[in-house]
Amino acid sequence: MTGRLNRKNISTILTITGLPRPVHRRGHALRKKGTGKDQVPVLVLRNRQGVTTDFKLLVANTKSIEPVLSAVLAPDVMLCSDGAAAYRLATAHLGLSHCAVNLSQGIRARGAYHVQNVNAYDSRLKNWMTRFHGVATKYLESYLGWRRWLDRAGKNITAKSGIEQAIGKNILFNY
Repeated sequence: MTGRLNRKNISTILTITGLPRPVHRRGHALRKKGTGKDQVPVLVLRNRQGVTTDFKLLVANTKSIEPVLSAVLAPDVMLCSDGAAAYRLATAHLGLSHCAVNLSQGIRARGAYHVQNVNAYDSRLKNWMTRFHGVATKYLESYLGWRRWLDRAGKNITAKSGIEQAIGKNILFNY
C-alpha cells in the first residue's frame, strides 16, 4: 500500500465455543475497556482510495505489528494513527513516516492527516457484525474478508457476481 494510510486497532470479543474455559454468566460484563484477555486485536490499514487490509493479531504490541507493516507498506508511506506507542516504535524501527492524531484530546486532524477514513470503516464493520450476535474467533478472518469484499463492491453486488467472484470466474476488482 502506498500514499497516506490510516491505521486502527479494532478489538472483538474472544469467543471459544466448545473449548475449555470458564463459563460466562448472564448479567456479568464480558467486555472491559481496552484490549484485555477477552478481546482479539485486529489491525486495519486503509488508504484514501479505500483500499483496505486487515490482520487478526495475537496481541497489539510492536513485536506483532512490525512484520505486518513491513510486509504491506511501501517505504514512502505516511502512516496516520491515534498515537499508540506500539505504532510509533514500529514505524521508527521500519523507517516509515508516522503522524499521530490524538483523538482523546479532541484533535481530529493535523493538517491533511487524519484517521477518519479508517474510523468510518470501523463503524461500518462493527454495525455490520452486530447482526451476527458475535463471531467465533476462528472465523473472524473470514468475516473480515467478507466485509472487505462488500465494501469494495458497493452497490454492484448481485447473487451471480458473488458466486462468480467466490469461484474465481469473474474478476470484479483490479487493485
